This record gives sequence, C-alpha cells and structure tokens, in this order.
Amino acid sequence: IFYPDDRLVTTEEMIHSMHRQGFRPARVEELVICGGSMKEDRQFIVALGSFIEISGGCGAPCLTRTEMGRSLTLVWCGGGWKNMAFLGIKDTTL
Repeated sequence: IFYPDDRLVTTEEMIHSMHRQGFRPARVEELVICGGSMKEDRQFIVALGSFIEISGGCGAPCLTRTEMGRSLTLVWCGGGWKNMAFLGIKDTTL
C-alpha cells in the first residue's frame, strides 16, 4: 500500500513513485483479490493499473469502506488524488 503525503498528487506522480520502489500499480482484479482481505484503515484503496481517461479526466477502481465492509466503485480524479491509499504489486519484470 502506498500513501502519498497529505498533498494532491497526480496519477503520473503516484505511478512513478511505485516504479521507483520496484512496484507497479495494481489492476482491478488484484484490488479485489488483495484489498478485500486487508485490514487497511484508509477509507479508499485505489488500483491505478486499471485507470481510464475520458475527456481529460481519469477514473480508477477503488475499494471503499462502508459500515457493511468493502465496496468496489469507480472514483474520478479531478486533477489529482488526496487522502487515498494506492495498491502496488511487486514488479517481477525488473
């Protein structure tokens, strides 16, 4: 899990940070498999490996915490991400 500072970060900055540390962004299927069983306190865990770009904006699959557990949704990035956790997977192609 990657936690950016409490500042706004772009999708590109977050992905670059993961790559520098030997990880790649998780895809939606990895988010569902790994994230559903995590005891993570953050309300949002994002998988940037499956993000989409539409009309200059981008969205990514996200596990959100609710009273009933975790729920999968699509969150939109309006120019950056803040107060999110990002799932990274060890990059074995390096």
